[in-house]
Amino acid sequence: KSNLEIVKETYANFLQGNIPAILDTLNGAAASAHVSFSGVFKGKDAVLNFFKNVRNDNEFSEFAVDTYVSDGDNVVALGHLSAIAKNTGKASTNKWAHVWQIKEGKVIRHYEYADTAEIRDGLQIKTALAVADIIAP
Repeated sequence: KSNLEIVKETYANFLQGNIPAILDTLNGAAASAHVSFSGVFKGKDAVLNFFKNVRNDNEFSEFAVDTYVSDGDNVVALGHLSAIAKNTGKASTNKWAHVWQIKEGKVIRHYEYADTAEIRDGLQIKTALAVADIIAP
């Protein structure tokens, strides 16, 4: 599979709720995110907890990739989402960019850029740094 195919398949698995398939694409990864589902997540079990926390906090009505850019080991996905924060019932929309780095068919790094103000307002928290970083050791 090409790196682009791996990333597209990962999004398809996310939309289907197939988190174990996503974990299979990771190369012993750690993730870090700084919103209500924040922390440093090391290893596949911890990354699984990251996805559970995202799902526990949000009800997604839309999550879509608008375009991909692929260059060697790097794939960038640009997209958007609409969600309802489960703790507030507030709807929000958000544009995001995900940067993927893939080596030998495995994700070694994933970084997310998102609209922190939308996340902060939707979850009604004081601050939000909307990044998720998955890094292979």
